[in-house]
Formats: sequence, C-alpha cells, structure tokens
Amino acid sequence: MNDEKIRDNTHRVVDESRRTGVLPRQSAVALAEQRVREAWRSRRWR
Repeated sequence: MNDEKIRDNTHRVVDESRRTGVLPRQSAVALAEQRVREAWRSRRWR
C-alpha cells in the first residue's frame, strides 16, 4: 500500500515537473502546499 502511494506521488511530481518546466523538488513542494491548503480548508469549517 505504501509503495503504491509513493509511486503515485512520484509520478505526479514528475508529470507536474515536465508540464510546468520546473525542477521536481519545486513541483513536490507545490503539490505538498496544495494538499496542506486543501486539508486546512476542509478542517476549518468543522
């Protein structure tokens, strides 16, 4: 299960990096920030 999550996240980072032309690390940070913002929004209204 964890292997699948890691693999999926790696693919997302690489795809986003290629699409936007930025380094994979920058894509990973951007995706992580997006996930945190979404989690924060969903918990904010509880």
